[in-house]
Amino acid sequence: MKTELFIALRYLFAKKRHNTINMVTWVAVGGVIVGTMSMVCMLSVLNGFERVIESSLTAFDADIKISAIEGTWISRNDSLLRGVRRELGNAALWCPVVEQDGMVGVGGQHVPVKIKGVGANYGDITGIDAVICSGRADFSPGYKDEPVGLLGIGLANKLGVSRDCYTEISLYVPKNRKVNIARPDASFTKMNFVSGGEFYAGQEKYDNNYIILPIDLVDKAYQFDGEKVNAYEIKTEEGNDEVEKVLKERLKGKYKVQNRIEQQEDFYKMSQVEKWSTFMILSFIMLIATFNIVSSLSMIQIEKKEDTKLFRNLGAEGKMVRRIFTLQGVMISFFGVISGIILGVIIVLLQERLGFIKMGEGFMVNAYPVELRCLDLVAIFLVVMAMGVIAARLTTKRMV
Repeated sequence: MKTELFIALRYLFAKKRHNTINMVTWVAVGGVIVGTMSMVCMLSVLNGFERVIESSLTAFDADIKISAIEGTWISRNDSLLRGVRRELGNAALWCPVVEQDGMVGVGGQHVPVKIKGVGANYGDITGIDAVICSGRADFSPGYKDEPVGLLGIGLANKLGVSRDCYTEISLYVPKNRKVNIARPDASFTKMNFVSGGEFYAGQEKYDNNYIILPIDLVDKAYQFDGEKVNAYEIKTEEGNDEVEKVLKERLKGKYKVQNRIEQQEDFYKMSQVEKWSTFMILSFIMLIATFNIVSSLSMIQIEKKEDTKLFRNLGAEGKMVRRIFTLQGVMISFFGVISGIILGVIIVLLQERLGFIKMGEGFMVNAYPVELRCLDLVAIFLVVMAMGVIAARLTTKRMV
């Protein structure tokens, strides 16, 4: 094997009699380098966008969410939940949440919205402060002692709400399912609150539809009397997985207990599908690039035809000769993939440090986000090497 490797290295780096063969060989190496570098950069960008979107979702998702398996309501007086809450003590911070459909109006303009009523400690439970554009997450009485709400930035733009001052907004809630045609206004309960700020989560689902309000206001508007909630959102100590285990064990069969990933399961599945679909497309492009290896080996084989005859006259078997050219094809892939990964990592690190490739205005981030992951680099290395080995084996099998 050492002999074959030495001869293969000699054939790869030694100057050929024809410059065209040299050029084709380095074009093959360059194709692998560029393709590998592109895969590293593209997957890193997709990882970066996933991280950015995940961080915005984190602003709305607590560490753990408890909701009903059947129906949509949880009684605040449930003895099972009270017992678990006492058992966990200070290891978990609980926040009641009510989500309902409603309608809001400002200056004669009315828009259907998603109302999220939260407890006063909601800012401590989630990372909502990180996505607030203006104002703050303060759900205590504000201007004129009226309740304060937090609007998605898209919804605020629809309503024409100013960022600079409190704007009075009307919340309309249907009193019953039947609407009085003669006096439709009598069919709704109207309550006022003021806008205390805007948030930008980077997700249309939240930015264009959600209003976060004090749960007391929502209870009063929908006449829930503070007896039931849609969910409890819980914050745990960092790195403490015991709370989730205890909750899932104690509440199994009666309540749904979800961590951050489980709350956004569809998003994580779609992001992985998108990422690995892109990986497959880039792998197909790399497969086309490996045809250069076939061309290089074919031309070298023609040039070294006299050498192969000499090897056979000296007693070398056909298997040894094929192994020489196979190793040469493998080395083209190896040097190409290693160089491509190194260059790709350098570009990604520079983008992460300097952000020299900008996204322009109107986006959540100024520069393209990137994130390197070891699993991606290993997958790229294995796929490119596998393609190179297959191309080399098929070529030498046919030619020698």
